[in-house]
Amino acid sequence: MAEVDEQFPVEVPPEPMALDAQGQVQPAPLQAAINQDIPVPDNNDLETLKAEFKALRQSVDAFTKATVANVIKIMTYASRPLSEFNKFEALDMVENLNNVSQEQKHAKHAYHPMVYQTLRGKMSVSTEQFRSLLLRLLGDKDHERIFDIVAKVEKRFQSRSRDIPQGSNVNTPNRLFPYRRNVGRCFYCQRFGHFQAQCILKKRDEETRRRTPQVSDASSSQAK
Repeated sequence: MAEVDEQFPVEVPPEPMALDAQGQVQPAPLQAAINQDIPVPDNNDLETLKAEFKALRQSVDAFTKATVANVIKIMTYASRPLSEFNKFEALDMVENLNNVSQEQKHAKHAYHPMVYQTLRGKMSVSTEQFRSLLLRLLGDKDHERIFDIVAKVEKRFQSRSRDIPQGSNVNTPNRLFPYRRNVGRCFYCQRFGHFQAQCILKKRDEETRRRTPQVSDASSSQAK
């Protein structure tokens, strides 16, 4: 037998493809097995899949709307006047939001439990502080912008109220209340716009009384 050169191995030709009775090439055995295991769906199956996908999409949309509705409900409740806000009712709403978020696997399903646990641990704070924390944790950028504006306005008026001396009345300096300028009543002439110390009528009467004795003395001297 002739020795085979290891540097130039002989390539073995592929086996000839099998032909059917019409002379068409038959698929390889593996490909034939794959074709048999994966049947081609008919039109009815495709319509069924489309209907199931549509129903699934509607369910997801409904879950998403439920979560958004819960958030809107909470933010609307938190926007009430402070006298109508209850910490315990707000916490129940947040707990409901958390449960719905977990059932839906919402995009923030990992965030909502932290919000609930944080608020639950802050029940001892004041109602105003609790509401502010709730608005911060669940509000969007628009809510945060409104909250910042309200906080700045309240802070400005609180600082102004601290500048006003205690026990002040209508005589408060005009730098704080310019619209109260000249709002006084004279107890002498009972007119508004000035006080008794600046009353012209009082000064005139006082001057008249001072001059009256001098006139009387002069008349008495002439009579003598």
